[in-house]
Amino acid sequence: MAVQIQRLVDVLVTDSLYDRVLIFFAWAGPLCLVALGGWQTSLETWYFTPARAATEAFAGNFVADVSRWMNAHADDETRITLIVDRECPCTRSTIIKIEAERRRIGNLPPLRVVYLDDTAGPDRVALAAVLDGIPSTPTLIVMDGASLRYAGPAVSGGTCTGSEQRILGLATLTARPASPVLNPIDRGCYCPLSRG
Repeated sequence: MAVQIQRLVDVLVTDSLYDRVLIFFAWAGPLCLVALGGWQTSLETWYFTPARAATEAFAGNFVADVSRWMNAHADDETRITLIVDRECPCTRSTIIKIEAERRRIGNLPPLRVVYLDDTAGPDRVALAAVLDGIPSTPTLIVMDGASLRYAGPAVSGGTCTGSEQRILGLATLTARPASPVLNPIDRGCYCPLSRG
């Protein structure tokens, strides 16, 4: 049996075929790396583009809009809310990363995930006002009682799943800044909101 298999291999794998396979991989390998690099770069974007951030970052009554929306819920609790798009490739990895950080820190409330396409609920109008103030998802909003502690990118860092990522929003719960931390510019994995 082994001899028959060896003869079949000898017939099928000629020097010409072997050379063609090597040439194919010599060309395909770098092309795959270029394609993968382009995909990774497409996910490494600015939360707000730097040119827009100075004039548009959390413009208008953003803090009041967030407070109005979040205070439709119990206002004496700490709340960690993540606004995400189901279609964004960054969503799943961001949820996993935040949940892991919550467990690491300990003693934090559950993560509330709000999807853009959730149309039910009495607070939908208030949420629409908040969505008008953010450019991208995932967006993290941290409330401590009635006070907004953080709004901005959920995770920042070089890639969707890289170990170098930071979660600034959860740190504001221990730092307790005097005024809200509105983080307009951070590079990472974000999906721009379409304003249709």
